[in-house]
Amino acid sequence: MPGSTAPHTKLEEGRIASLLGYRLAQVVAITNALFDEAVQKKYQIRPVELTILELLNANPDATPTQLAKALTFTMPSLTIWFDKLEKKELIQRTRNPLDKRSMKILLTPKGRRVVNGSAAALLDADKVFDSKLSPSEQQTLLTLLDKAARVKVPSKA
Repeated sequence: MPGSTAPHTKLEEGRIASLLGYRLAQVVAITNALFDEAVQKKYQIRPVELTILELLNANPDATPTQLAKALTFTMPSLTIWFDKLEKKELIQRTRNPLDKRSMKILLTPKGRRVVNGSAAALLDADKVFDSKLSPSEQQTLLTLLDKAARVKVPSKA
């Protein structure tokens, strides 16, 4: 995309204009700002926290191991996030009655209210893209982003 300028400026982008990661980073900056305005200010949670809550909401029987894999987290990292969510009274950890060695992670009533309210607020905030992308284009973009998110990074081993 030679001769292309950075959004909201007159700066030439140079060679980075054709990089997928660069374009994604621009969109991430916009979606982060939308998240802060629609969710973070009201619920005091981060995007990763909402992601964990939504995964638990959609998959109430998910194990911590499954959640860690879905989030590409290590178990110690996930435990730190669970600690934060439990401190905010959004989740509750209990021993799995079927397997005492494992934990069951449950949304609290407050956690359910936060995840439902956040989802509604984000769906409304997403409408900012309606002026630039038709419904068909939005669906195509979601499909393409889903494909891109499933790319496996080659290991350097």
